[in-house]
Amino acid sequence: MAGKRQKTEDIVSKLRQIEVLQRQRDGIDQHGSAQMVPGDPD
Repeated sequence: MAGKRQKTEDIVSKLRQIEVLQRQRDGIDQHGSAQMVPGDPD
C-alpha cells in the first residue's frame, strides 16, 4: 500500500508541474501572439 500511495503522489506532483508549465506557456503565447499580430501578414 505504501508503494501505491507513493506512486500516486508522484503522479499528482507531475500533473501539478504540467499544469504550471501549461499556464506559463499559455501566458507566453498570449503575450507573444499579441505582440506578433501587428506584424503578422495573416
